[in-house]
Amino acid sequence: MPPRAAQPLAFRRWQEGLAVVRWWRAVQAGRALGLEIVNGLNIADGGDGSSEQRGWSEHRWAMSAGEIVEYGYVLSAVPGCVTLLAWEYYGEEAWEDGSVGSDYFDRPENTAALFWLIRLAGEDPPRP
Repeated sequence: MPPRAAQPLAFRRWQEGLAVVRWWRAVQAGRALGLEIVNGLNIADGGDGSSEQRGWSEHRWAMSAGEIVEYGYVLSAVPGCVTLLAWEYYGEEAWEDGSVGSDYFDRPENTAALFWLIRLAGEDPPRP
């Protein structure tokens, strides 16, 4: 059974739920092979729009601080997860709307969310 978030994940489209099921099946298959797990957050394009910040790609949204914490917690809590990546952070990258990535991710709430995940990574087991 997939790990549970502090709050249940809500999917706006059935495809999102299907993606989680496929991801969980891949986790199980990797475990059966003895593989360790690397998960990642697409902080530049993986948001749901709640950040109100256009992402790097056209028609995409950057992740909000809340999304970074919620999704990062869930992904880091997967048994066997040895690495959690936050990609793509490039401070000089021009985004689709003309802004620069670091202008958004260097905001205090986003920096705090990323540092919260760093502290969480040092705990065994992770806790909210």
